[in-house]
Amino acid sequence: MKFSTTLLLIISLILTVPQVYGQVNGTLTGKTTDAKTGEPLTFVNISVEGTLLGTATRHGGTYSLSLPPGTYTILVKYVGYAAIKEKVTITANETTQKDFALKEDVLRMSEIVVTGSRSSGRTVVESAVPIDVLTAKDIQTTGATQTTQILKLLIPSYNGTATIDHRWFR
Repeated sequence: MKFSTTLLLIISLILTVPQVYGQVNGTLTGKTTDAKTGEPLTFVNISVEGTLLGTATRHGGTYSLSLPPGTYTILVKYVGYAAIKEKVTITANETTQKDFALKEDVLRMSEIVVTGSRSSGRTVVESAVPIDVLTAKDIQTTGATQTTQILKLLIPSYNGTATIDHRWFR
């Protein structure tokens, strides 16, 4: 009796464990480009609405995001461009290709202003508040995608904490 109970338990585990743990993610891949020029856009934010899941495009505008099977609303955002929101269905063990062409949106574009502490050679000394001037080239050379990371790399005296869960960036 004890042997048959043990055998029954083993068989039920063999049949149920793959169903519980065997679900494999699908992959969302694609490329982001400027709709007008067709040029690839780097560091575009690709995120899943309502979650902390997302990524940023690499050089060449390509991205890849692993997601559990299901239908998601994908948000595509980049400074100076209109945001895109589209539904995408992900299937287990399959790759879904989705490219995004972003249109310029100058009306919503604004300056990014950063203040920090003074360091000789990096600031306007006569100013009432410390000012660091960072060029787009400086920001791109860091390779970082999060504002806090960029500032920590470029401004040694900057001290800040991340407000986003780091698991979001994969």
